[in-house]
Amino acid sequence: MPQFYLKVKIHFILQVIGRIIGLIVGIFIIRALMHYLSPFEYGCYSIALAYLQVFGIVADFGLYLLTLDYLGQINKQENKKIREKQTLFFLNRMFTLRFFSALLFYGLSVLISLFFPWPIQVKLAITLLSLALFFSTLVQMLSAYWQKELKTQRIALGEVLGKIVIFVVLLFLISQKVGFYWVISVFIFGSFVNFLILFPFFGKKKIHFCFDWKFFKNIFQRAWPIGLAITFNVLYFKADTLILSFYYPAEVVGLYGAPYRILEVLIAIPPFFLGLIMPKVAECRAQNKKQEIVQHLQKSFDFLLMLSLPLIFATQVLGKRIMYFMGGENYLVSGDILRILIIAAGILFIGEMFKQLVIMFGQEKPVLKLYFITTAFALLGYFLFIPYFAYWGASIITLLSEFLMFILLLIFIKKQVGFFPNFYFFVKCLVSSLLMAIFLRLLYNLNIFVLIILGTIFYFFVLFILEKNLFSFILKFKK
Repeated sequence: MPQFYLKVKIHFILQVIGRIIGLIVGIFIIRALMHYLSPFEYGCYSIALAYLQVFGIVADFGLYLLTLDYLGQINKQENKKIREKQTLFFLNRMFTLRFFSALLFYGLSVLISLFFPWPIQVKLAITLLSLALFFSTLVQMLSAYWQKELKTQRIALGEVLGKIVIFVVLLFLISQKVGFYWVISVFIFGSFVNFLILFPFFGKKKIHFCFDWKFFKNIFQRAWPIGLAITFNVLYFKADTLILSFYYPAEVVGLYGAPYRILEVLIAIPPFFLGLIMPKVAECRAQNKKQEIVQHLQKSFDFLLMLSLPLIFATQVLGKRIMYFMGGENYLVSGDILRILIIAAGILFIGEMFKQLVIMFGQEKPVLKLYFITTAFALLGYFLFIPYFAYWGASIITLLSEFLMFILLLIFIKKQVGFFPNFYFFVKCLVSSLLMAIFLRLLYNLNIFVLIILGTIFYFFVLFILEKNLFSFILKFKK
């Protein structure tokens, strides 16, 4: 156990380094777009991206999470040759399935978009971005293997270089004062570079297309409840932007879409971390090591708490400063939207673990009703409140939907899986985050990057002090 977690920490640190670099570059990419594109054009970009992400989730249909689960099961095989043979057998077929399912769904997305009442700029942006997201889908599948092998430096390399390519090409195009479509097409280059960096490493393993219809049928039988649940999930998380686009012009959607782009970078962190942990949980489950499963899950829960709470509290203080830096005065209202959406993102940080647990313990079908309830609540709320309250209604319903889903999953996991996290560490993270928010407010006029660095140092310093002293104090008090 200690050796495993040491290895996980090392590779997660590599991921974090890659994520931090990718986050920084990604922020400057978004900033460049927001400053260069008009509010109308940025709104068109936001609509196209939200629309395609719905199709991307449907195209995935739970296959990424299933890949992690299957690889975890294969990993319990002690014979190395058999393990490698089983891994290659699975990857060939899963890669084939992901490739052609993504090709089908993204192709359909372009055709279906023609029937929506959007400006032509949105529909052409969908056509361009669909190719970028197609390569991103393949990258996700390839990443699952390297996560299982704990060789995440390759994933980090692909992500960082892909973002750098996007940023460099984007700056060049902006310097040439090109039009909207050229700017949008830059994301194709980045996704393709990321794909090329990951795929050649499979050369020795001879990854190739393999049409095994019996395998596909078995995977679909396992995947459809997961895929349906994820489809419900993406509907209540992404329908807000699409419904907003039906009632308001693209400029308004752009104000709402701007903070969403920041959150999309942040919420990619939990799946990466859980991608390292869940194969091990699956292995422990196969060996019926219940105590180790609980230990893995509690540590994961605490770690995700440690990341999400300071993000929420820091954004309550710095929301407007962040959006002013990103887009200027035109996007100041987005800072208040960000304050609401960041809470939803923080809840999603923790909820991601429960969603993956449902799959790992084969509870996909029973949990469908929870997703249906949440989706129905969200869609009803969006259609009732967005026409009257625009992005305020959208953001608040998004937050309430994520909270509802979290509570339902928490109860479900307790009943079906038998795991209910303790919240001792939550208290320490909460106190540390609150004190950090006060600290940031006192230094509010400093440079935004200085504030972020100082706030991070202050948070972990306070957390370290509380980690050492809080529980000893509680024990003494009880005595």
